[in-house]
Amino acid sequence: MTRAVIRASALVSSGPAKIIYVTRGSREQHEAVGFAHAHGCVIPNGFDLDEIYRRPECRDSLRRQWGVSSDEFVVGHLARFHPAKDHLRLIQAAREVVRKRPNVRFVMAGTGVSSANSTLARAISDCELGSRVLLADETRDPVGFLSACDLFCLPSLAEGFSNALGEALACELPAVVTRAGASPELVGECGMVVDPGDSDALAAALLAMVDLEPNARQELGAKARARIEERYSLTSIVRQYASLYETLVCRP
Repeated sequence: MTRAVIRASALVSSGPAKIIYVTRGSREQHEAVGFAHAHGCVIPNGFDLDEIYRRPECRDSLRRQWGVSSDEFVVGHLARFHPAKDHLRLIQAAREVVRKRPNVRFVMAGTGVSSANSTLARAISDCELGSRVLLADETRDPVGFLSACDLFCLPSLAEGFSNALGEALACELPAVVTRAGASPELVGECGMVVDPGDSDALAAALLAMVDLEPNARQELGAKARARIEERYSLTSIVRQYASLYETLVCRP
């Protein structure tokens, strides 16, 4: 049904004055199946930075709930349970990271990411990770969750525009991501990018970020926040929409 809707939409795509895509990749994919090129434009998602910012007071309280000590290094992952998010590959990479750096913990949250998930529980058991990987289930406070982490990881096989990644960067977390969707563009030089589906490369990138000096990692986090402020603040995105609408309304 989705494929049929896309094909039908392509046939009438010359009608609208503008077609707005969230990412360049999405625009390229749609135009490859016939969407009108001349009408396309890209406006990414925006983030309300008055609401999304690092909250140090959440760090200790959440870590106590998780049973994580203040001196342990926490890699956070925030995504619903879905094959495209590649949770299992992250668990495989975690095995290598924990083997070399026993003070690292992985905390994964999202819809379906709980101890009741037999697929994830079995993978953790098979990798002999025990308490080194915590399944925190869905969270109603993603900003608090991210504030308790030291690094964010998004190992997706496929991705669009990840709001979770943008929120992590806004919370001053450097990130390790895969070349999927807009993730590399979002991260820029504020983390590391690896090919999707490569657990060895993912583990190596995570280890490299774990081994950074704390000051260097904090500087990366500050740059991440500044990058979101410069390119993806809600104010900036609203301005782009307003400009587009004004252009359309005022045209002959």
